[in-house]
Amino acid sequence: MSLAYVIVDVFTDTPLQGNQLAVFEDGSALSDDQMQRLAREMNLSETVFLLPAEDGGDARMRIFTLAAELPFAGHPVLGTAFVVGEARQLTSVQLESAASAVPLRLTRSRQHGGSADDIGQITFAWMRQPIPARAPFPSRTRTGRRTCTSSCPTRRPLPL
Repeated sequence: MSLAYVIVDVFTDTPLQGNQLAVFEDGSALSDDQMQRLAREMNLSETVFLLPAEDGGDARMRIFTLAAELPFAGHPVLGTAFVVGEARQLTSVQLESAASAVPLRLTRSRQHGGSADDIGQITFAWMRQPIPARAPFPSRTRTGRRTCTSSCPTRRPLPL
């Protein structure tokens, strides 16, 4: 199987800097397990898989870290907006994430001497992100210690 993907440098205009992101252009033939394994193989903070939109957006996206799928994360949404917007020559994009649909407005700058049909290169994206859901803090015992799963931070002595 051959899969097309793009490596995007988010939060910079300088190649090989910024926050890297892999965007697979068509993840529709992949299982959840394959997506997770590919994200681990890419070894980046996040990897995105694009799928056909289901709710009127331009594309649906699934975001994976090395360990799990995320319902939303800002840098993958911004980087993916550049990929989708550039491929389709859009000035706005609506991406469907597991958390909600995310509308983005793309700022473009036309190169001097470009053709009249050239809408310019994407230089910035404005995002309206979903409001995070509130979650309760882990419960506390009578001694004031937290009781929670292994994902809670633990105290470790600092080396002197």
